[in-house]
Amino acid sequence: MTGMRELLADVAAEARSYDVTDRALRIARRQRRVAWAAPVAAVVLVAAGAVAVLPLRPDKSAEVGWLPERLAPERSVVALPDTRVSPAVLAYTRGDGSTTLVTADGRHYDGGEAVRAISPDGRWVAMLRDGRRVVRDLGGDRVVDLGTDDDTNIVAWSRDSRWMAVRTGVTNPGAPQSVKVVELATGTEVAEVAAGAYGTTTVCGLRDSAYLLLCYAVAYSDEVSVSTVNPLDGSELGRDVVTMNRGLEDSQFAGGALLPDGHTLALWTENPAGATDDPRTFDLNQPGVRPRRHTLPVPKNEERALRQVETSVDGGALVTRRSGQDLRVTAVELLDFASDRVSTVTTVTGDIRDIVVRGQV
Repeated sequence: MTGMRELLADVAAEARSYDVTDRALRIARRQRRVAWAAPVAAVVLVAAGAVAVLPLRPDKSAEVGWLPERLAPERSVVALPDTRVSPAVLAYTRGDGSTTLVTADGRHYDGGEAVRAISPDGRWVAMLRDGRRVVRDLGGDRVVDLGTDDDTNIVAWSRDSRWMAVRTGVTNPGAPQSVKVVELATGTEVAEVAAGAYGTTTVCGLRDSAYLLLCYAVAYSDEVSVSTVNPLDGSELGRDVVTMNRGLEDSQFAGGALLPDGHTLALWTENPAGATDDPRTFDLNQPGVRPRRHTLPVPKNEERALRQVETSVDGGALVTRRSGQDLRVTAVELLDFASDRVSTVTTVTGDIRDIVVRGQV
């Protein structure tokens, strides 16, 4: 009987890890079954002429339950099997260019040539395979082929992980682009809509499952235009203009992401050093209301340190903290939009140059 209870508990845990509700994010933290490597990423303090090194530690109040508290590269990883595995939580790239996929049960798998994006529920992973971009179903055996890697780019996931938006024709940056909406379960292209030239227009999200949010920087101004488009007929359902309060000639519009609430849009720019400027949030249900600015401080007491926004989560944004001449990732942090507090979620050690997390494109 005890064995049956354990089996049923494992089955229930596996089912919950594929649940896309916010509840599953908190369940995952309590179910973590692996011990991650101890952190050595450090903040340097100088006192009485001596240098003390204090490790960064995860903040227990940061609620992003599907992320590990500590992350370090594995010396050896196994090939990703063709059979069902636990949902992905993140992928990391080492200094040698190799990519590793980490799943919810703590396993590290060979990520192949590259991992480009992970769906919000961790079930779908966009990977580079033999020069082609494919989306692998970790919960089954489906593989969606999106075409050659240099001509295709996933630009958004729906928050329920049912749909993805794919930009095609990116090999010609000056030409008008198109964005396709694809149903993941079937691989069926359900709609296609024209978009602006690559590099000027960004798909910031899929609202209400399939409505596209097209965001583009307005030339010679500090504004970003946000359009809600029905991909079935290309009609524009609404347009808003968000003032970023910073001349975009000094910073590049880096993108945006729709929060899980379905109506809060986060937008951000990057300065010439590669750091994210203070992001803005805008409520699509309240057009005309001035966006709120959120402070993203520059890390102190670290060599060439900066922070970069990666994607949105419930109530905030996930941020990578980088430092050193090679800008290695030293932590994954949570910027809480309600309090503007930055908390450490995952401490990172070893030669990790890049991280892709759930919901990121």
